[in-house]
Amino acid sequence: MSDIENLRLHFRGVQGSGSIFPAKAECMESQGFSDINLLTQIFEDMRNNTGADNKLNSSVEDIIGGPINKETLASYKNKIFARRSSRLRRLDDFFHIETSGG
Repeated sequence: MSDIENLRLHFRGVQGSGSIFPAKAECMESQGFSDINLLTQIFEDMRNNTGADNKLNSSVEDIIGGPINKETLASYKNKIFARRSSRLRRLDDFFHIETSGG
């Protein structure tokens, strides 16, 4: 075992976090990751509303559970997020450890 000469801990979005903020590229990467996962969940949910011909047999209102408005979309988002894996990286519970060895 060798000594660690340099060690950096980055905590983001946790109570009491310091003045270390992610770079713009890191934010964009994380946002892109979240966006793709959200779209995947939405389209998988839409797939559940397809018929034998693999075409949608429901309206948007049927899929999201009501009219397109803030309340309905918030409820649908919560439904989608409830099924998301807890392993997904989110900015509000993310930390990164960096050592001199990479």
